[in-house]
Amino acid sequence: MTCVLNHLVICFAIMFVAPYGVTAAVEDATVGMQEKFSHGAANTLTFVVELPMQLYKGYVNGVSFLDDMPAASHTGGLICGTWRGATHSAGRACVGAYQLAGFWTANPWDNDGIGMHLDAEYSFEMGEREHLTWSQTGKGMFNKLKRGLGNTVGFIAEIPRRMEEGSQEKRAFHGVGKGFWFGFSRLWSGVYETATFLLPGALDTEGVSFGDDKPLGDTN
Repeated sequence: MTCVLNHLVICFAIMFVAPYGVTAAVEDATVGMQEKFSHGAANTLTFVVELPMQLYKGYVNGVSFLDDMPAASHTGGLICGTWRGATHSAGRACVGAYQLAGFWTANPWDNDGIGMHLDAEYSFEMGEREHLTWSQTGKGMFNKLKRGLGNTVGFIAEIPRRMEEGSQEKRAFHGVGKGFWFGFSRLWSGVYETATFLLPGALDTEGVSFGDDKPLGDTN
């Protein structure tokens, strides 16, 4: 199975990356695609673990303003854990589907300040909860929706943009390949973020980045 996956990933890397880069770029993209595929598979298969883990975390951590009443604190934490378990399970399932089906795509530069984030890399890890205010949570959700809509609507701009870059570098064919790859990567990312802006997502991204959050902006 691993051998088949490696060959599949390498084929995708050559198909989408080779037109704009050299061997090193293909190797970097191959590793990134493998990481994204493996994370997607793990998240898809284990998203249900979020519910019991969040119940456990809620019970152990309790509710801070009820620390003087341990029983009430643990009960309150358990209730909060039920809600977090439901939302984090749904969020991890969506992340898994996004990563697994789109393992060949490039990613945004990072997810810092974009939406809420899952506690840990994998559902069976304790991780660390984000301590966000309501204003921060709302701002993060808005940023995720804004970036998602921007990439969903503006993805097509990647093609002429990269073609122009390729022409300037006298590598027009490479620019076409990069444009289509980055364009559809933006579309895939944009649809996912627009549809899931209310749910927590992964903090880190894997593999090659298509740049900043603006299809017509400067890349990182």
